[in-house]
Amino acid sequence: MAKPTTPFGAMIFGKDGSVRPNIEQLGDTTKAQEEGLGQKLLSSSGLELGKQFIVLRENDHDLLFDPPGRPPIIMQCTEVVYHDFLLPTEADSSEYIVVEGKTCPIDANAWDTVIAKRIREKLEKNYSKPTDAEFVLLIWTVTGCPFPIQNAADFVAEQGPGPFDRILFFDLMTMARQIWPVDANAISKNSRRPKIGQAAVFIPAQEMRVVTKPKSRS
Repeated sequence: MAKPTTPFGAMIFGKDGSVRPNIEQLGDTTKAQEEGLGQKLLSSSGLELGKQFIVLRENDHDLLFDPPGRPPIIMQCTEVVYHDFLLPTEADSSEYIVVEGKTCPIDANAWDTVIAKRIREKLEKNYSKPTDAEFVLLIWTVTGCPFPIQNAADFVAEQGPGPFDRILFFDLMTMARQIWPVDANAISKNSRRPKIGQAAVFIPAQEMRVVTKPKSRS
């Protein structure tokens, strides 16, 4: 797993009309990162992972959950980061995001297909399915970007899930969404890229939003 340095969070709207950012950041080491991810998964509703987890050894899978009354859940995790879907800063694009005050051009095709790409990369590793355990693939991100997961669901429907019993997407702030087996409700909530000008809910560091192409760039 990579070592993300990007803070993530959301805008908190108080009853008194105040607005303040709630910013978090995962640890600096791989172990601290995995522990933070595991804790976030435990607090995500609907997953039924139990109350505790174990970070597995470096050359093993990533996380092990032991929910009561169910087989253990072994999780293989992979992260989506900015360079997976952004173009070089000097490139032209019809869409940009503003990240920490910098205007960054989006590779629209990469944005649309990045989750499917991550799944394909994991399938190509030809993992053996663990015995007596549920095997789950988790694609996660702290970018705050509302990636389309319909394309990923279509990819798995065509190629098959390989050894994985479930495939999930998780942005660490909202409820984890199930890509496979297909969950129609989860897919409909995050199916396509946002339209130009549509604000994202979450904010990496200070700001993330989809904007129209600037009239001029220095």
